[in-house]
Amino acid sequence: MPDPSAPPRSLDAWLERLDATSLPISDRQREQLHRELRRGDRPLRIIAQRLQTCPALTLALLREANRHAPGPLGSDSEHLESALVRLGLSRAATILQELPERNATTLPPALIQLLLISQHAQHQAAGLFATRMARLEGEILCASLLFLAPFWALAQAFPDLLQRWEARVIGEHQPARTVEQDLFGVPLVELGLALARRWRLPEAVILGYQALGQERDALIRCLRLARRPGTHPLQRLQDEDSEQLRWLTRPSHSALFANALALAAHSAWDDARSLRWQRLTALYLDLPLARVQTQIHGLAADSARLLPAGPAWHPTQALLWPAGSRRPPPPEPPSLLSSFFRPEQWSRLCERFSQQPSAFANLPHLLASAAQALELCGLQRFALLCTDRQGQLIALHQQGLPPRTPRLKADPGHWPLLPQLIAQSVLVHVSPQRNAGLCRKLPPAIREQFDGRHMVMRGFDLGGRNGLVLFGDQHGMPFSDRQLELLEKTARVIERGTLAFGRRGAPATAAAVPPAP
Repeated sequence: MPDPSAPPRSLDAWLERLDATSLPISDRQREQLHRELRRGDRPLRIIAQRLQTCPALTLALLREANRHAPGPLGSDSEHLESALVRLGLSRAATILQELPERNATTLPPALIQLLLISQHAQHQAAGLFATRMARLEGEILCASLLFLAPFWALAQAFPDLLQRWEARVIGEHQPARTVEQDLFGVPLVELGLALARRWRLPEAVILGYQALGQERDALIRCLRLARRPGTHPLQRLQDEDSEQLRWLTRPSHSALFANALALAAHSAWDDARSLRWQRLTALYLDLPLARVQTQIHGLAADSARLLPAGPAWHPTQALLWPAGSRRPPPPEPPSLLSSFFRPEQWSRLCERFSQQPSAFANLPHLLASAAQALELCGLQRFALLCTDRQGQLIALHQQGLPPRTPRLKADPGHWPLLPQLIAQSVLVHVSPQRNAGLCRKLPPAIREQFDGRHMVMRGFDLGGRNGLVLFGDQHGMPFSDRQLELLEKTARVIERGTLAFGRRGAPATAAAVPPAP
């Protein structure tokens, strides 16, 4: 049975999981917002502005207003004021009351940080774009705030996944697409677009994700144009490619640019990523880059003064740092034992391996139980390889690898590490801090299937008759110390159970089952 606490791996599964996730608010915030809704002497526009200071409520109201087919009021609500017109203040108060309550200090750090980035992006949009397109001010501000809303839900449901993404992509410069496939099973842009459509978020949000995904070529052409020196680049673009100009100057791009600026500044103000979006924004506004940069910095400082102080990082602090300074991303957190470990089920499996005579009818039966025990230890991908009569290692069980992966094979005679693993019978933990170069000594067929940054290897002592070797990882996630302890205990149980299976009929004493960690 699939583990309900495990992250989904398909787009449909992600949509179902995140669609059911509600963002919490604090009791104090709920009371403040209730007071705003009870004020009958204020224009609806002012009430909407006050409610929009709460991203969780803004998302809930837009989703509810657009949940059903458009009625006599017309198309989907594109900003909070129109959502309040459709719902009414009484219904809005009911939605506010239904939001789950949670103390702000207990929210996942990734969610707190994302909410601050979204509010920072909204402030950038207000100063850079809304003042120039006053007629669309409500749509621009609401779309800029909700652009990252799909990932608010992700940070609430699986707090560690975005931290892992940041540690690998920003900290270790790994390819984003590869990391996202490992962590989520789908690209984040594809997930954001699908969820924005499902929730019927403002059109600017949907068009922004389309620009990052389906219209990426057009976006790259504009980024290249923004690097070209000279004055009046939009006039040049009008002369050279009027269709590309129409694409670039869509008002909906304001939400994408505001969020890209806020996200890039989260890491550094003067790296290639930040400069790329600053140049594109200058091209969009047809202004000199230096003037746009000054305005971006000033808006960030205003945002830091307005947003409540808390544990989240605001990039304005880095404006005082020397040029070239970088804020290192937090280290990738190890997986939590509680997210996959089931002590009762694990103990029952250990007891099966410890029975005398052996409880297994054949080797496939034994390997199936061993695989189940290893999966309970958090190994999401692994292979058990056993030596055949010719001394070659061949996989008898593979789990979590791509569906059409051939059966792994290796010749211990050509790879000295393999006989060492079999002989030592000790769990070897590979991480950037420990045994970092060990994976280069593995056969390519094995090395290509497992994450060489965080993986485990172990040989099993089977009395000298055969060799059994385990290779495994958990989609690149680090192992905690407690998880490594659990893996070693499990491996010893499997080892003793396999030896007992090999000497069926001979008298032996039962091996003790280790206590669960």
